[in-house]
Amino acid sequence: MEWLTFTQNVHRHLLQHLLRHLLLIHMMVTASADTCLVKNQVANCSARGLTSVPSTLPENITTLLMADNKLVDIAGFAFKKYAHLKHLDLSNNQIKRLNNNSFYGLTSLQSLQLERNHLNLSRNAYPALCFSGLVSLQRLLIGNNVAIEWFLDPQDSFDYPDEAIGQLEALEELSVDGLPNAMFGVGFCHLHSLTYLDFKLCYINYVEEGMFVNTPNITFLSMSNCHIFDVHNESFAKLPHIDTLDLSGNTEVGLNVTHIFHGLRDTQIRVLMLSSIYPSYSICVVIPSDCLRYLFNTSIKELYLNHNDIRKLEPGALDYFPPSLEIISLRDNKFTFGHYIFELNKLTGLRRIDLSDNVVGHSNFPLEGNGIYSIPWIPSFPLPPNLEEIVLRNMIIHAEIPSVYFSKNRLRSLDASQNGVSVWRGPVYGLKNLETLDLSSNYCSKVIATFFNSFITIRILNVSNNYLGDALKDLKFTRVFSSLTRLEVLDLSANRFRILHPTFFKHNRNLKYLNLSQNAISNLDLDVGKINLTMVNLQMNEIRYIAKSTRDMFDAMDMKNHLTVDLSDNPLDCSCDHIDFLLWILKTKVNLQNVGTYTCVNEFGKRMLLDKGFIKSKKETCKSYAGVVIGGLCSVVFFLSVSVIGLVYRYRWRIKYLYYIVRDRYNFHRRQDDGERQFMFDAFISYANEDLGFVDTLINNLEGQGKRLVVHHRDFRPGEPIGANIVNAIQTSRHTVLILSGSFLESNWCRYEFEMARMEAVYDSRSVLVVVKIEDVSSAAVPRELLYLMRSDSYLEYPDDPEDQAIFWVNLGEAVSN
Repeated sequence: MEWLTFTQNVHRHLLQHLLRHLLLIHMMVTASADTCLVKNQVANCSARGLTSVPSTLPENITTLLMADNKLVDIAGFAFKKYAHLKHLDLSNNQIKRLNNNSFYGLTSLQSLQLERNHLNLSRNAYPALCFSGLVSLQRLLIGNNVAIEWFLDPQDSFDYPDEAIGQLEALEELSVDGLPNAMFGVGFCHLHSLTYLDFKLCYINYVEEGMFVNTPNITFLSMSNCHIFDVHNESFAKLPHIDTLDLSGNTEVGLNVTHIFHGLRDTQIRVLMLSSIYPSYSICVVIPSDCLRYLFNTSIKELYLNHNDIRKLEPGALDYFPPSLEIISLRDNKFTFGHYIFELNKLTGLRRIDLSDNVVGHSNFPLEGNGIYSIPWIPSFPLPPNLEEIVLRNMIIHAEIPSVYFSKNRLRSLDASQNGVSVWRGPVYGLKNLETLDLSSNYCSKVIATFFNSFITIRILNVSNNYLGDALKDLKFTRVFSSLTRLEVLDLSANRFRILHPTFFKHNRNLKYLNLSQNAISNLDLDVGKINLTMVNLQMNEIRYIAKSTRDMFDAMDMKNHLTVDLSDNPLDCSCDHIDFLLWILKTKVNLQNVGTYTCVNEFGKRMLLDKGFIKSKKETCKSYAGVVIGGLCSVVFFLSVSVIGLVYRYRWRIKYLYYIVRDRYNFHRRQDDGERQFMFDAFISYANEDLGFVDTLINNLEGQGKRLVVHHRDFRPGEPIGANIVNAIQTSRHTVLILSGSFLESNWCRYEFEMARMEAVYDSRSVLVVVKIEDVSSAAVPRELLYLMRSDSYLEYPDDPEDQAIFWVNLGEAVSN
């Protein structure tokens, strides 16, 4: 009995061992299929190391992704099991050839991707029946297959496999490599639905006349970066239905565009892309009028001539632009002023022009005989009569907006952002239909109060990322936007505003969206009761509370327009002093965007999360301490008043003495002759004691050049207060040189010296400060006023290279002598 039990156990273990081996063999056979991810009839088998088509996938899949595997060959009938497939991706494998009936059975397949394999364009790689059965295929991608080495040294006579591709009668889109001197054979005549042709890896040096004879239905043709240097003048005439033609990146085409335009004269061309058809860094590219003579007879609506280093057009060239032209893009060129500017009104059909990223030249051109100037001198420029949009982004203009007049036009949108237009003077006349104006990121620090008076039709105004907070701080600028009565969207973000006058937006009755984010506003008190605001963005300011009058207006607006206000990233005050503001946050019906992220600072400087529970708790706390706080405040006010009176009485003579000293010094400066003011020193050196080694080197170099310097460790008068010595040194020196370092930023006396020099510059109306940076410092550690100075004026940086140091000392010497 025991022997029988032992025998049964042995047999059972042997059977289990055999089953495990059979299971392992089965897993090895089907491992490739089991690693695929199948979801919603999509089988993702990409990057699985497959060498053959899996056979264990669900039969009802509609998409099979097999890119990035190791397929070398596609056997016949490999996909017959997956008759429901619509999309098949076999790109980026190692397939060298297809076989007859490779895709047999895929009657529903619509898209086949075979890009980035090793399928050379030959009948050996594409046998006649390789695409047999693909009766529904609309999209075939076989580009990026021909090896680059073959283009450089062809070893075989390649041609487009028209016998195989010609069977795909439903084909609409074909992506293929471009072969030199190759033609689309007669097999392509069967592809009546083929409208989209895109050349990928392409070396078609010359476009021959008969290249597209068998593909007459093409509407989209991309031949970008094909190394084309010339085109037969009848090549594109074989494409009567062409809608879009992209020849960009063929840098040797240049002036051979005449042949291109000649072939397009009787076609239905709508979009023509000729960007980068001149070699990079071409010198003085001038478009002659003669090469455009066939352009007029085309029906082009969109023309792209970006990245061509174009300087100007010959006079009369614009006569050949077709009346159908609506959009022209001339980005990244190098236009200079010329007579062609005064012919722009010949482009009668033009609606949009993009001149972004141009480095505008300033060459002169004769003005006599143009009849464009009058007395007083106001430059006048014609615009295309139907132009609606101009884009002048990132033109690197670095100028001001002068008084200028534009001829009759329909311009509705003007984008002049990301330039260096730092002074907005105006007025700008003639833009009577302008609705959208973008002047953002222009570093503007000066605006004439009447600049916007001529833009009465503006609805959307973006002036973000400028310095308008400094430019509009004067009370006379409270009406700077008052003429914009139709304004609906105003973006004033990132403009260094610290305070806004209550009547700043009083006249903008139609304003709906107001963006004041990323400023330094600490208290919001605005008269906006009669404005139809729906959104106010106050994110990232220094707001501690909102005045009650403004809160009441917000509540009234919400009843009419469902107002949204964003107060996130502000150091709100959650002390008892502004408990009414906290309770408003709790009770208001206004949509406070991101309210769950609001934080506040309590009486002890601790940041707290401003949620409902905290506000309710704060309310109870403030009730208990209200009487104590009021009594304490009264006591503090009384004590401070007595203390101030006592201090003034005790030091009354010293105050008078300082008053007369300041008055005498001020009068002394004002009594100077009208000639150049004389200074005792060329420069006062402001530095931290830790940088004394560098300062000694500076003294040796500058005084070796004959410069007169004053430094505190050597020249300050003993017995005098340090503050008095500093002020005297600044007033008697032509410049104050700041030795900027980490130690400088940590020194209180250095900060005092900077502030005194800044005041001297303001009250004496002269350039005082010269910044010398001797080590890298964090922008966050630099005072805001000094950071603004460094961004708006040049500063010197001490170099490491000895040869550069010699130039540095010369430049510094010239700076302190100026």
